[in-house]
Amino acid sequence: MDYCFFILFSSGFVSYLLIGALNDFMYYKMLAEDLAHFLPKRNEPLLFSQGTIKIESDGGNLKQVTDTNSLKMEAIFSNDKKNIYYTRADEYAAYSPIGVAAPHKFDIYKLELNSNKITKITNLKAYSIYYLTDIDSLTMAFNMGDKERGIYFYEKRSEVLNRLVTKNDTLANSTLYSEPAFIDRNHIICNSNYKLVTIHLLSKYEKSILSSDGGQFIALRFNKKLNRIFFMKEDNEFLIRSINVDGTGLKEINVPFD
Repeated sequence: MDYCFFILFSSGFVSYLLIGALNDFMYYKMLAEDLAHFLPKRNEPLLFSQGTIKIESDGGNLKQVTDTNSLKMEAIFSNDKKNIYYTRADEYAAYSPIGVAAPHKFDIYKLELNSNKITKITNLKAYSIYYLTDIDSLTMAFNMGDKERGIYFYEKRSEVLNRLVTKNDTLANSTLYSEPAFIDRNHIICNSNYKLVTIHLLSKYEKSILSSDGGQFIALRFNKKLNRIFFMKEDNEFLIRSINVDGTGLKEINVPFD
């Protein structure tokens, strides 16, 4: 069975790495400073704070695969599992006198696992880049916070960048699309202004799956074998929910903590 991976922060010092599906979850207590973002490759998720770390699904065999000399903010495995893509920020600053200092000038880099060769694959210097998703050898998707926010598709060879806009977009909801999770080459799931939606990438039409009666949807995952969406909500980050792609069969997964 393919697993879903979640990281839950129970305090400023302790985090839990959850690995599993439906009601069969294992969880491991870890220091919060060791965990920030992650993405699974079957039984090998990536974890990182300043450096990127691989870990087996039994919680062991930690291996650091990047240095800690720069601001690496997010990492994923490539679709073919041969590379790691990660974002790096080249600036840490506040853009206004009352603003809070934060990482900026983001680009995406590729680490080849067999040789450890690192290649810069974008030259965007973006205000922010997050929620990386590798689609195939030609295309990747991510959220970008710049003049126009939203989900962007990036063609690796041609370096063409296009923002996802739907034909039935209302109130500029496409600028709020985030956390793309791919069902297949033509369909994605994403978060959109307190809604879970599916988008048909050929027709460019959005279809609502589920509306929130509280917090925003976060931590979207799609399990292909179960054909179910897993997610959490900002109003309760310690409860995992799952639902079918057609919006039926909503279930809650209670995770015990010690």
